[in-house]
Amino acid sequence: MTLSRLTSPVALIVFFQMLVSANSSLPLLNGDPGYIALRTVRLSGAQAFAENVVLNREIATITLKKGTLHFLAPVEGRVTGAVFVGEGEVQIEPTAPSEKANLAKLTKSATLTDTFDRLVLRFTDGAYTELTKDSTVREGPVDARAQSALDDFRKLLRRARAYSEPNMAVVFVRLNFDGRLLMDLKRNVEEKDGLFLAYFNGKQYGDMLFSVDPLGQPYTRPEQVVLVNLSEKNLGIWVSEHLKATPSSMSGKKDSRLIDAETYVIEATAKGSTLSAKVTLDFKGLVDGVSVLSFDLYPTLRVGKVTDQAGRELSFIQEDKDEDPDFFVLLEEPIKAGQGYQLNFEYEGKDAVHDSGGGNYTLIPRSSWYPNNPFGPDRAIFEMTFKVPKGLTMVATGELQEGAEKGIGR
Repeated sequence: MTLSRLTSPVALIVFFQMLVSANSSLPLLNGDPGYIALRTVRLSGAQAFAENVVLNREIATITLKKGTLHFLAPVEGRVTGAVFVGEGEVQIEPTAPSEKANLAKLTKSATLTDTFDRLVLRFTDGAYTELTKDSTVREGPVDARAQSALDDFRKLLRRARAYSEPNMAVVFVRLNFDGRLLMDLKRNVEEKDGLFLAYFNGKQYGDMLFSVDPLGQPYTRPEQVVLVNLSEKNLGIWVSEHLKATPSSMSGKKDSRLIDAETYVIEATAKGSTLSAKVTLDFKGLVDGVSVLSFDLYPTLRVGKVTDQAGRELSFIQEDKDEDPDFFVLLEEPIKAGQGYQLNFEYEGKDAVHDSGGGNYTLIPRSSWYPNNPFGPDRAIFEMTFKVPKGLTMVATGELQEGAEKGIGR
């Protein structure tokens, strides 16, 4: 549709009605315009010269000694990232004695210093203001090296890799950071409470990611500060700490939950390695203004439908199971603290139930076979109905309810 000129209020009303009609036909899976924009955002051509620009974030000091900053195109009215090409240095100095000791095992020092020539920044905090306050932003051609760095970073986050150590679970490096950014943009989170992520190609230690997320890091929650080495040789979490100060939006909170899960009603059917379920979640809002919710759900369990308490079918995010399949739900209206809400989920998939042989089956994802609140811990009441084929016996904790049919445990 091409719009050449709007000359009257009536024309404006008709135009906005057309937009609403067009948006109503958007796919509910991964179809939110803001999410699509984040998923595909590229460098805008806006750039600024940087010399001795310093970003201080918790335990990290990032210095852009000399080079050029290339900014991403705005999404939802905000610039959410930049790529620096030039000479830079990062210093990491943990505060916790245990993290100092761990870093010393890896680097022979309680602090880490490394240099880089490419740096990818993504943020919803005040980084854009800091980066531009003493610089003149000008328009120019998109730098191919900078765009390549951004593309490489995206591929890295979507690629599944893992490591294991004695007494440590396997960790997968595979995150939908675009969905996490969308949570802040839709909520219009204040800069002082936003998140910050820096990815750089360290000359000494390889590809590294430093992140500050007030809601907690995916693999080390409730800790909010993390340094991860992403290179094949040194893959692993090198430092993980809490924030030095609590963000204002979390003041008075003992955890980073946005909602309080109160009751789950789950009807699940297992047949071979396939698990299907219908889940009703009743929850209470803990923070005003949240309109995108994140849930832990095993990646092979594919969501078919999400509805709210009014029966409205909701948009949701869930990328391919082999990429970055983090699960997000987009609400029709922002939640209010203290108010009750309901979500209904329908999903199905293989591999969450493992065929252990001899007619035995094992549920693999103990905490993510249902949509679990990731910003926990979150205690809730569960009412669960399990259906299994005849000839199999369901083994689980709890008590079998009177009147339950043979082969069905409650």
